[in-house]
Order: sequence, then C-alpha cells, then structure tokens
Amino acid sequence: MPFNETTMVVNLVIGTQWGDEGKGKIVDYYSKDANYVIRYHGGNNAGHTIKVGKEVYKLHIIPSGAIQGKIGIIGNGVVVDPEVLLNEINELTNRGIIPKLLISDRANIIMPYHKILDGAEEKYLKDKKIGTTKKGIGPCYSDKISRNGIRAADLIDKDALSKKLDIIIPIKKKVFEVYKIKEKIDKDEILKTYLKFGESLKNYITSTHLVINKAINSGKNILFEGAQGTMLDVDFGAYTTRVGEGPLPTEQINEIGKHLQTIGGEFGATTGRLRRCGWLDLVVVNHSCMISGINTLAITKLDVLDGLKTIKICIKYDLNGNKIDYFPANIEDVKKCKPIYKEFKGWNKISIKSNKFTDLPKEAQYYVKFIEKKLKIPISIVSIGPGRTETIEV
Repeated sequence: MPFNETTMVVNLVIGTQWGDEGKGKIVDYYSKDANYVIRYHGGNNAGHTIKVGKEVYKLHIIPSGAIQGKIGIIGNGVVVDPEVLLNEINELTNRGIIPKLLISDRANIIMPYHKILDGAEEKYLKDKKIGTTKKGIGPCYSDKISRNGIRAADLIDKDALSKKLDIIIPIKKKVFEVYKIKEKIDKDEILKTYLKFGESLKNYITSTHLVINKAINSGKNILFEGAQGTMLDVDFGAYTTRVGEGPLPTEQINEIGKHLQTIGGEFGATTGRLRRCGWLDLVVVNHSCMISGINTLAITKLDVLDGLKTIKICIKYDLNGNKIDYFPANIEDVKKCKPIYKEFKGWNKISIKSNKFTDLPKEAQYYVKFIEKKLKIPISIVSIGPGRTETIEV
C-alpha cells in the first residue's frame, strides 16, 4: 500500500511462496516513499534483482532501498557474511552508489566453519538434502539459537572474538570428526581475517534497534524487506525452495515450465541455478497470507504468461482422494498432493502505455481479479516487467 501519514508508518514486503517472487522490484518501487529500508532475516542466500533503466543490480545482503539512496539497515535477525557484504558495498560504490548502511551489532556472523558444515550436512543427507546454497546460513542460525554465535559487535572487539573462538572452535573440530571433514580450522587465521573485516565495517555497526524505534516514534516511513519466502519458514514452511529440493505441487516439467523459465529469466540470482516453475498455487499463497498477516498483494511477472492459450491456478489439493484447501504440515503428505486447477483463457501480449489496470487484456484483468476475490485480499500492485515503470497501481 502507498505510504502516507494517515496509515501505519511500518510496512513489510513478504514473499508468499518459496522465494523468487520478484520482491526486489517491489521493495525498490516502494522505497521511493520510505526513510528506512530494513532487511530483518535471511542471509546472502537471498538474491534481489533490481532493474533501473538499462542498469541491473543484484543484491544479496544490502537492503534493496540502497538503489534509491535510502538508509538501509541490516537487522539483528540477519546472518551476515562480512566478505560478501564488503564486496557488495565496493561494487555499488564503483557504480556510483554509496550505500547509506547500518548493521545491527547483534547480527550473527557467518564463519568459515559454517560454510564447510553446510556442504557436509547436504552431502550427509543424500537424497533427503534440502538444496541449500551451501553458504553457511543454516549452521550460522543453529549457532545463534544455541548461543554459540559470533556477532557483529565481536568483530570490533579483539578480546571478545578471541575468547569466543576459544570456546567454539574445539566444538566445531569434534563436529568435523563426526562428518569426516578433513578441512582444518586455524583460530589465528580466522581471528586475523575477521578482525580485518571488523575494521572495514566498524563505521556501519551500531545498535540499530534504537535507531529503528526512534524513527518509528518520530513518524518516519519504515519498509521491512523480506529475504526468502514464507514457505521456507521453519514452523509453517516446507523446507523447499524454487531452486532447491522437495515437493512443489504445481511444478511443470514440460513445455509450460520451459516457457516460464525462459520468458521469466528464472535463474537464481545467488546460485545461477535454473529455478523450478509451475502454476500459481493459491493454497500456498493463502497459507502464507494467513500466517504472515498480509493485507495487500503485489502480483509480479504477469507478462511472463503472455502467449499461453490456457493458464491455470491451483485452488485446492487432492490428498489421498480428499479435497483440501490447506497446506499439510507433513512433507510426505505434500508429496502426495495433486493440484486441483481452475483454468483461464490466456492472452496474447500485455502492451500498455498508460499504466492503468483497465488497459490490460480483459483475460489478464479477470485472472488478477480472480486471485483477489479468492484470497479476499486487495491487490495494489501488478508488475508487467522488470523495470520500475512497468508497474501498475491498482
């Protein structure tokens, strides 16, 4: 919803599927009215692609609002790879954008042993692997929850970092033995490298929760930027991703799937892996809207459906002969779910200049309005291309 002084000053952009919904463009679009854009979870396994004219930016950790020149905050819920972050800062700076960035002193830091363990765990799981990006995200969060994590504040405190590594490294060496990992962990090397990272990042590290609360109390516009989609949530998700493993009920391994992949440019911004594609699944979207408190929707990549004679939307599942309209908790049940579709007549090509919803092909209008009516949530944005101007406010 557009920002104004008569509505809540805090807004969130949340992916309703497994990620790759086009959140980067939507965050960039709404950033124009924001004072602060905040990443509040995830790590550099997320990739947000933003197109401005002929320029394309791919961000993995810096909030997308940086492209609009907004103050970007990396919150305490994010896990940070300092090397990736510094490379991203340098890349933007070299392209003429100096990011206005703040990093929570409580954000956990991805360490070398996290990346090693990520790959080892995936190898150990074999055919039950999650399909992670192997960037150490999961193991870093595990350490955070077990209170064995390194935080941003530690990178600028040599004694604190050294003492923590003295406790953590012996534990990791034992875990390495379990997974039969041959790589060695050198405390002195890690200490030296990460203190250097801290020196480069110290001017960004601060108590961001104080900054955010002061901004809210003074009526500033705050935009929270989701990284991954709701379906990756450890409680309500399914541990699957569009580029990873696991069941995807509406997946199209056929010419339709190839059309969506090719026209939509469906390659992971982080991994480069070909994304798995399928028809819109309203069972998933409804599930996400319910648990995330979503009150307005953005429809992205509507133009990718151009040229299809028939378009489908999943409205229910068939699970062992029973029709259900909810997303099962048991992953084995999800594997058995067969989508029940509603079919729509396709359209030739979206080509409008006025950016009015009524200028869309009638078939496309009906498709969008069906989604809105089925979910009982208003649609405020329809994206018909990757650029900022290829956006319709409904």
